[in-house]
Amino acid sequence: MKVGLINYHFVYNYGAVLQCTALKEAIENLGHKVIIIDYRPFSQQQYYLPYPNAFKCAKIAYNKFPEKNRLKRSYIAAKWFVHVIVSYKNAKYRKLLDGKFSSFVNRHLQLTCRYNTIEDIRSNPPEADAYVCGSDQLWNPNVTWGLDAAYFLNFGHHQKRIAYAVSPCQLDVHKYSDSLRNWCDNLDAISLREAEKKDELEGLLKRPISICIDPTLLLTANQYKKFEEKINELPEQYILVYAFCDEDKNRLLKSTVESIYQKKNIEIIDVSIDNIQWGFPVTKRNSCTPGEFLFYFKNATYIITNSFHGTVFSIIYHRKFLSVAKHGTASRMTELLRKLSLENQMVKNISDINYYSVDERNYLEVEENLKKLQVESLEYLMSTLASNED
Repeated sequence: MKVGLINYHFVYNYGAVLQCTALKEAIENLGHKVIIIDYRPFSQQQYYLPYPNAFKCAKIAYNKFPEKNRLKRSYIAAKWFVHVIVSYKNAKYRKLLDGKFSSFVNRHLQLTCRYNTIEDIRSNPPEADAYVCGSDQLWNPNVTWGLDAAYFLNFGHHQKRIAYAVSPCQLDVHKYSDSLRNWCDNLDAISLREAEKKDELEGLLKRPISICIDPTLLLTANQYKKFEEKINELPEQYILVYAFCDEDKNRLLKSTVESIYQKKNIEIIDVSIDNIQWGFPVTKRNSCTPGEFLFYFKNATYIITNSFHGTVFSIIYHRKFLSVAKHGTASRMTELLRKLSLENQMVKNISDINYYSVDERNYLEVEENLKKLQVESLEYLMSTLASNED
């Protein structure tokens, strides 16, 4: 069967690109052929183009909040216009990242023709027997500037339509109830990555919803070898940091990194794309490829991250790590760590730091728990895709 997969494959975010790669690989391992639907709406491209159109961005921002009065909407639009103009100072960095990510995507993913709007896809839908959306925050209106019908597979003709492990975080089910009812009605199967909105969505849609693991967890460390890119002159021991900027200027993250550094006294390497100001010696490697990103995780002595996918790859590679709570992502990391019996690796305040609690003995239990989740998620994919062939 030919499967068309849609998600955030084009963004400069390691987790997004690698979850697309992993889901494509997992579906192909089930015996199917996968193409990536190259959908890049302008509202998303503005974050990655070297020089996004400030006027278009302002227009999108104005139309994002139809419930607000004109004055408020004009203020929001003007604010975005200024934000885009200021972002031009990072154009050189974005060009560098584009080269790093595009080279990986072009090697490992087969893309369709480019689509910029839902109308583009509807007028010329990709040839496939089934469509799959997921994973990641495809249904987060804060990310997609309001819900996007494309990420509900609202296109095509007689294809099977499956949602896999979509994250419902920050989805206001009540506010978007009409769109959710209409667009989810076309989906043959729905699974979420986190359970926090499961009951609410089931009540709204009047149908069962499954919970599946993030696609990156469907592959083993050994299966990631084909995507890794070796880095020469890597220190024998190092603390790896992968993080995003937080509202509190990363105070807890910085305290955690400094505490581990004082304990272990080895080099700190930061592969974060966000520019975090540390205040102590840190080696920045913030323009690596997704393949190099994997290699950094694989060989790290210790990992500190406030990223969901940073947590995932720490677990996949059996590293000693700490996950630092971050606004907007703490709940999904907490849920994952709880399922894998790794709750002690979550840092919600400085007293939570545990230097040596996770090791290979812990990972024996982790792998047992993870295997069960993998089996359940792969069975979901097998059953939903196989039913199209009957």
